[in-house]
Amino acid sequence: MKLIRPQPEVRGPTPETKAKAAEGVVGLLVKRKFIWPEHVTAAFLIESGHNLINDEVGWKLMKFEERGYDLSKKPAMDLPGRLARIVIFYTRWVDEISRRRARALYGLTIDIAHEGRRLRETERKYGIENGTAKQHFRRSLDIYCQEAGMQNMGLI
Repeated sequence: MKLIRPQPEVRGPTPETKAKAAEGVVGLLVKRKFIWPEHVTAAFLIESGHNLINDEVGWKLMKFEERGYDLSKKPAMDLPGRLARIVIFYTRWVDEISRRRARALYGLTIDIAHEGRRLRETERKYGIENGTAKQHFRRSLDIYCQEAGMQNMGLI
């Protein structure tokens, strides 16, 4: 006679785990008071700038640059001012990261803010020490806040 052990009941994640996952990395960092509201705005604007550059709008902006328009001095004429400013601040942020020779910050920030990648996954991807992705992410957001003139809004 063969004994059959009862299979454990398969349970889904707890409500706390679900809520934690729904918040995302940015939400958790705010909850832990590691980043401030200005950083959340910066993460959103970085994601928006990334989307604009990589969508059809980005092609329009490149055409403006090819025609000799300097987008850092005046917004593109056929784009609403707000969208143009998002793209301008995004490109300033990318330029500043490149100037500081910290290009890994770009990929790390896009992975966290745009793709929603977890901190541990990001650390493994970039081969950095455990627990350091959040410092790099914050540093990147600080650079964005400086370039966008957001440092005077609060605690930065």
